[in-house]
Amino acid sequence: MKREIISELKQELHRMEVASQPHEFEKHLYAMERLLGLLKSDASDITMASVPPAGVSDGQSLSEQDRMMLEKMGGRTTQNNPAPEPLTKETLRTDDGFGNGESLFDF
Repeated sequence: MKREIISELKQELHRMEVASQPHEFEKHLYAMERLLGLLKSDASDITMASVPPAGVSDGQSLSEQDRMMLEKMGGRTTQNNPAPEPLTKETLRTDDGFGNGESLFDF
């Protein structure tokens, strides 16, 4: 497969060299980018098979900027997630002190 992709790259390079219009040049350039992406992903699949993927949730693979942005949004950068606090009657009260009742339709 690698040899086939390389031969296609050579053909696209030749087509790009003889292209007379700018849009034809861009079309062949795009085709070469896609072929290079296939070639690169084919090579990375071979190396990735031997290395297990690391989880993003461990926080080590996040950049400092991503970590800060996640914390600002209320997320956590580590696996240590505490259990959510249960809602109590006092947290359900409104500003006037008595609330509307158990149902939306209780006024």
